[in-house]
Amino acid sequence: MKRLLMAMGLLTSSIAAPAIIQVQPAMAATTLSKLGDLSGMRKIVADTLALVEAGKTQDAVKRINDYETAWDQSAKKLRKLDTETWRKIDDASDVALSTVRYPSATPDEMKKDLSDLIAVLDNPSL
Repeated sequence: MKRLLMAMGLLTSSIAAPAIIQVQPAMAATTLSKLGDLSGMRKIVADTLALVEAGKTQDAVKRINDYETAWDQSAKKLRKLDTETWRKIDDASDVALSTVRYPSATPDEMKKDLSDLIAVLDNPSL
């Protein structure tokens, strides 16, 4: 491996290897979302989905309210970072919020819309 890195010009001394290792995590972090770390919001949606799957729809309604509060409090900042990405997530959020709160929504409808929101949070470019 060391010879391969040297041949590619990536490793010229023992000092170069740590620099390569330091660059990789930074590059990986930027591919997660143009809006930054949304893992806290994703966790709330995943919690909501778990509650729906457990048949606790009233608790799911309460938990999705936590998501809406977090999303709304961050909206101004996130929208400035990337309006298009923010809009995609906001649209999926509106659908999931409406479905979970809709009294006649079935658990399957809730699961689908919450899963769709998680997918958009994970990859807004979809």
